[in-house]
Amino acid sequence: MKQSWLDNPLQITVDPQDNVGEKDLTNEIWHLLPATLILCLPLLALILKAIYLKFDRPYFEHLIFALHVQALAFLSFLLIKAGRALASLVSKEVESIVGFILLLGMFGLIYRSFRTVYGQSRGKTALELLLAVAGYGLVLLFAFVGLLAASSHLLS
Repeated sequence: MKQSWLDNPLQITVDPQDNVGEKDLTNEIWHLLPATLILCLPLLALILKAIYLKFDRPYFEHLIFALHVQALAFLSFLLIKAGRALASLVSKEVESIVGFILLLGMFGLIYRSFRTVYGQSRGKTALELLLAVAGYGLVLLFAFVGLLAASSHLLS
């Protein structure tokens, strides 16, 4: 009788016959990214609600702002992929530089949107944005691990 991954979800087994490479994992992450971001959107709004408790805004307003931030992230990821693809025609170094610059641009725009929506000082906005990124990063990490585990078990 074959054991299900649900019997022990924290135990990750490696099949030595499996030839999954880093490129396959990267492609799988890029494939799962949109669904993961959409599924975790209410949790981002909850994180924003917790960080900005003193603003006394309803959860729904944080959800709408989170949706806008996610839309900006989707657009930025498309631009980053396109920019890196074009830059890869020149060299790997240029591809990395272009990707890094576009990623910084995305975080700059997100910082500016936090500053505009919540109207706080630069330092306070930066600190609270770091808190939001750290909290949401943990949420996404757990979601990715769960989705990767589920997808690998569904494929096997």
